[in-house]
Amino acid sequence: MALEPTAHTGAVLALAVIPPDPATDRPLLVMSTSMDGTAATWRIHEDGTIDANDEDGAMVLVERLEPSDGSTPWWCVDTADDGSTVYVGTHARDARALRFDGRRIVQPPRRRRRDDPLNGAGRVENHTGWVRALARLNEGDTLWGFSTACNYVRVWRDVGDGVLVDANELNIFTGDILALRATSRGKNRLFAGVADGTVRGWDVQPAGDANKPPTISPLHPDDLTPASSHPGRVASLVTVGGDEFVVSGCHGGVMRSWDVADLTPRGRVVDAHGPTGSKVRCIVNARGGDAVDCYSGGDDGWVRAWAVASGSGEIREVVDRSFRAVDEGSGGVRAIAHLRGGSLVVGDDRGVLSAWRAA
Repeated sequence: MALEPTAHTGAVLALAVIPPDPATDRPLLVMSTSMDGTAATWRIHEDGTIDANDEDGAMVLVERLEPSDGSTPWWCVDTADDGSTVYVGTHARDARALRFDGRRIVQPPRRRRRDDPLNGAGRVENHTGWVRALARLNEGDTLWGFSTACNYVRVWRDVGDGVLVDANELNIFTGDILALRATSRGKNRLFAGVADGTVRGWDVQPAGDANKPPTISPLHPDDLTPASSHPGRVASLVTVGGDEFVVSGCHGGVMRSWDVADLTPRGRVVDAHGPTGSKVRCIVNARGGDAVDCYSGGDDGWVRAWAVASGSGEIREVVDRSFRAVDEGSGGVRAIAHLRGGSLVVGDDRGVLSAWRAA
């Protein structure tokens, strides 16, 4: 294990993996955001092990951002597939595209020239509150983004070089949206985890014109029944099995799996993070993780590994790949990043980052 105890002075909110770029000599990085109002990037070996200095084995800090524009904390973070752009959801009610200038992150200007038709630059504003969740959907060469605040989702397009064009706004239903997930691969779907304990889904149909937003229609026009809901706020979503299932986790300690096609409920695990119903705080995909489909982090301080059975959607814990990441009584796991080499970076309530090699 590698440990960075002073990574942040507040709880870690989000982690994202930024792939290396040989053209600019950018190494493999992990980006972290925190309640303390900072964001940071950390250098990682390409084989998935943590790069360490000679003194204490801590992770190597590449860059620390301390925005003074009132935009922090940055609640969520996602990266383009090539790592050239990082998308963040901010406390200032906007979604932003951050670009890499070599190894460093460049924040977008608030506005471009008045005569520029893409006036708005790298930000999508006009959200109804803090931007808590982001999702991306690749439609050919077009990248559509979704960002959410309260019960609204804004739809936007990245037209290149981190320039975002606001396309549409959807008022979908009542209830705060806490998590978003989009799928492509011919199964264009958008899923949301909601504070009322439900998971909702939409079919996303391309308009056939890159300048027009996709048509988004609900998989179930009516609300899901209480029997199909979670007993707490649904704050995390991933898709597994080649986008066969959606896996959700809630603050009531329950994890569930759902069919991507129509949100038919499949597997269910009660007390996923301990017998007292500890909150499930985050779920991430296992990147090439052989027997593991996803990892979850909870208030019990554990990172737990899960396999989702193809066909049935049954969820079972892979016990020998689960581990305690935070000492008992010291806090919970808030964010996880999984690297293709097998390592995991874990952020917790204290602002500590730790890196682990999956056995």
